[in-house]
Amino acid sequence: ADILEFLQRRIPEYAESNRNYLTIGIGCTGGQHRSVYMVDKIVRSLSKDKNHVLARHSEVLISNDAAADNLTTT
Repeated sequence: ADILEFLQRRIPEYAESNRNYLTIGIGCTGGQHRSVYMVDKIVRSLSKDKNHVLARHSEVLISNDAAADNLTTT
């Protein structure tokens, strides 16, 4: 909740300073569970305020790509 409250206070200030985008990084060991959950909660909450929000989970993409590389078709 502290992160979300911080962002909700700061995003309007950031927008008023004519910034085009804001990048926020959230990480955890492994990057596939806690950080993904936190980012998804933040995205849902910030989207309610009509912010344009894009989430990119780099470790999940890497894991999915690695899994796809191991797939074989017959």
